[in-house]
Amino acid sequence: MEVLILVGIYLVIAGTASLPAVLVWSLSSLWLPEWFSLPPIRMALVCLALSVSTALVFSLELPGGVLSVGPSIVVLSLGWSLVLIPILVLIRYYRHAKAKNS
Repeated sequence: MEVLILVGIYLVIAGTASLPAVLVWSLSSLWLPEWFSLPPIRMALVCLALSVSTALVFSLELPGGVLSVGPSIVVLSLGWSLVLIPILVLIRYYRHAKAKNS
């Protein structure tokens, strides 16, 4: 039972820590043209999954235990968001220009 409570706390902290990534993706959908429309919550969840997998690959040891998960998830998910937005914009622009020329 204690494990379920610990996992629940971890998920709540990780979910709360991914809110800045939701904000970044929401702002990108407001500022970018209509042909670039990605759902902000889905993309924030992708960034959350990428940040958790990045933390596992680099085996980040959290000295503060479960409570130090939040800052690392915030930094990693924002980092992944800031990397993915320009890449996806270039891919979408290329596809849009290619479809427009056809």
